[in-house]
Amino acid sequence: MQPASNLSVGAGGSVNESKILLRDITEITPFPLLFFGGRLETQFLGGTISIDGWIRLSAPGRVVALVQAARAELDTLLLSKIRDPDRDLHSSGLLQLICRLFDTDGLG
Repeated sequence: MQPASNLSVGAGGSVNESKILLRDITEITPFPLLFFGGRLETQFLGGTISIDGWIRLSAPGRVVALVQAARAELDTLLLSKIRDPDRDLHSSGLLQLICRLFDTDGLG
């Protein structure tokens, strides 16, 4: 990665840049990626989860199974909210669990 000062301006003032710059990325913990990042592919025995076929995370098989099940439940819950916008999700135990995972990065 290159520092952001390596920009070049082409004809007409447009910026020509094909490098990934530090300003173009955002640090994120694994849990938001696991729940909102894309299609999950899990391998319980290998202890891996890949997201959209290119982000690979490792975890014990039990954790992989729990994440996959929670993600499926979250997808179902969100689809039900889309179908019924008046549905109250504030008391959802699943959403409370996911928020806690996000807040503690799974350590609390």
